[in-house]
Amino acid sequence: MLNKDRILIRCIKEICKENGISYEFFAFDWIAKLTLKRDMFIFGYQFPVNDAVADCICKDKSATYELLTKSGLNAVEHHYFTSPKWHHYTGNYDDETRLNGLLITHNKLVLKPNEGTGGRDVFFVNTVKELDVARNNIFKKCEAMAVSPFYNISEEYRCIVYDDKVRIIYRKVRPTVTGDGKSKIIELMKERNIKITCDDYIIDLNCVPESGVDVILTLKHNLCSGAYANSDIDLAVKNKIEQLAINAVKVIKIRFSSVDIIEVDGELKILEINSGVMAEKYAAQSNEHYIAIKDVYKDVILDYLL
Repeated sequence: MLNKDRILIRCIKEICKENGISYEFFAFDWIAKLTLKRDMFIFGYQFPVNDAVADCICKDKSATYELLTKSGLNAVEHHYFTSPKWHHYTGNYDDETRLNGLLITHNKLVLKPNEGTGGRDVFFVNTVKELDVARNNIFKKCEAMAVSPFYNISEEYRCIVYDDKVRIIYRKVRPTVTGDGKSKIIELMKERNIKITCDDYIIDLNCVPESGVDVILTLKHNLCSGAYANSDIDLAVKNKIEQLAINAVKVIKIRFSSVDIIEVDGELKILEINSGVMAEKYAAQSNEHYIAIKDVYKDVILDYLL
């Protein structure tokens, strides 16, 4: 998708035209300059209402984890590991021992870039060999990685928060197929037009599931990995999620963000906070979703410009 085709670009243009705001785009539509009473720059999905330091903290998974847990919030562990060439800055010369120790303790780990987004370059490992391969792949592209215990996640939620208020909340429902006792999983996927990158599959696509059996196709809950947004959430659970998300952004002191929260064995944990509020897949799912995210973007833009 070209930058000019992003839903955020469409939202910006409509908001500007509806509110008498002049606008220009630069750098292949990656930067937007909006002008009303003053100028406003939007870079990618980053808005100037956020403090620069808060933005940097959110991009650092391990730093976010440390700050949240120090404040007494329940967050998914993200242990920090640097590429060996950067050890002289951190003093983490025992990384090999620490990493192997985590594998022994938790049996299965999740490795990802410490500043990655969108579920890219995420590895699930349960052997020393898989650990080495994943680590090497990450360090080929990144200077640091975050390592977490693997959790059997029952639900993952996203809250889009602006000024300590949850404006949008939904569940990330992973794609599934239901067996008919005769069709292969890949055939069932074609029938439902489900498309997922090969690296995201967790099952044998040639397997024939029994009739009536639901098969979850991927471990990832990312909408860009085939999951979809569902706003049907139990009210009591919803209230707990929203309060946890609000508490999280207050710790980091960030105004506009999306907070991902997982549920494991009935317990809620903060997975991460994203300072860049991307909602392309969410908005594309329905006109109702598009209007909802456009309203949030509009409030952020007008609050800054007026």
